[in-house]
Amino acid sequence: MAVLWMAGIPIDAGDDELMDFLERYGFPLADAVAWLGGDGSQPAALVTFERMGEAKLRELALRIDGVVWNESRIHASVADSRHM
Repeated sequence: MAVLWMAGIPIDAGDDELMDFLERYGFPLADAVAWLGGDGSQPAALVTFERMGEAKLRELALRIDGVVWNESRIHASVADSRHM
């Protein structure tokens, strides 16, 4: 299992839009999305991939880290499984 941390997600994006975005960059279908709390100005989420290892997810995260999506710059990295 591996978990992707994403921040800078467009304010109007929901689960479906997030999944579509990830699919465009070669990610498999995620098993879960957990939206992180905050004031809503810079949405962030933890995206879980049950059948993927952290090394492969790191490769995929590099594809989207820094990408501009609907005028929002995406920040992405693999969440440390030791803290999950």
